[in-house]
Amino acid sequence: MIFASAKGKIFKRRLKKQLSQGVPYWEISRRATSLLPSPQAATDVLLKGTYITGYSNLLLSLEANQKSGCLIIQSDKTKSRSGTLIFKGRILGCMYGQKNLKNYLFENHAFERALRDLQSSKKTVDVYQLKDEIVIAAAALFHGPTFEEPDMPAIKFFDEVYRQLVESNVPGCVVMRDKNDESTYVVYIFAGQIVGIHYSKKGWMQPDLPSVYKYLNQNPHQRMQACILPCQNEVEVNKYSFSLSGLADRDFSKVIATDKYDCLNIFYMLSMDKERLAHYEEHPDIIHMERFFPNVSQTHYKFLSRLGNIGNFAVHP
Repeated sequence: MIFASAKGKIFKRRLKKQLSQGVPYWEISRRATSLLPSPQAATDVLLKGTYITGYSNLLLSLEANQKSGCLIIQSDKTKSRSGTLIFKGRILGCMYGQKNLKNYLFENHAFERALRDLQSSKKTVDVYQLKDEIVIAAAALFHGPTFEEPDMPAIKFFDEVYRQLVESNVPGCVVMRDKNDESTYVVYIFAGQIVGIHYSKKGWMQPDLPSVYKYLNQNPHQRMQACILPCQNEVEVNKYSFSLSGLADRDFSKVIATDKYDCLNIFYMLSMDKERLAHYEEHPDIIHMERFFPNVSQTHYKFLSRLGNIGNFAVHP
């Protein structure tokens, strides 16, 4: 048993190796779209079952505003469903399933198919926000190694996983299923704390240890899986992501110069200085280019990621 006290060092060595190399130990975890986090409140839902035509505007808006959450696309035409996990306007995980496909597609291949559905007719779109820490913990389902110990009691397995996550300060989640796979109970862990618990039958639960123990005492025969994301700060998380619109990953140094202003650069500016802009609105005869410059304190996330985030994860109060 990996998490037994006699072999606890094995798990620590594996985890240390993953953190030093920055790559998953066991490729991508295969998970259904039903395991993506659901919205925590009605106010978090931005779009629900909506048919949209200007899909590019949607992607640009999510990226420019650094939204974190999920984009769900369901197409009646292709009999497909896709789920995209978004972290601060970047794709941190994507899966695509179709009736004629034997297995799910993941990452870039999945998002390419999802974009085709987004452009086509007869599809619905759901978009909702999530907390950053929930998104990062859920990303372990896509990029992290998976640990299972069928012979270990459920409570002991959870205790060992939780202790290791707290000690190593890496995000992850523990997925519990009943024998018939009719219900799931997911515990999201970030910065050594439980930041979310979702039960498929009751929705979001109180995020604390007593809630987990109460569930396990009532359901002792659960199938347990632990997924861990080998990252210790947001910069390392960003290495697993790619641009939602494609613009943020574009190499502008290779763009051929033209006699027209390249309007794509405007997407590197997330917000304008509202006070300065209001001043010019009172004097419409005055035109200055600086009205399009962002406030000094509001910088594009791409630039922030270049500077680096040296500290470990921390839960925001």
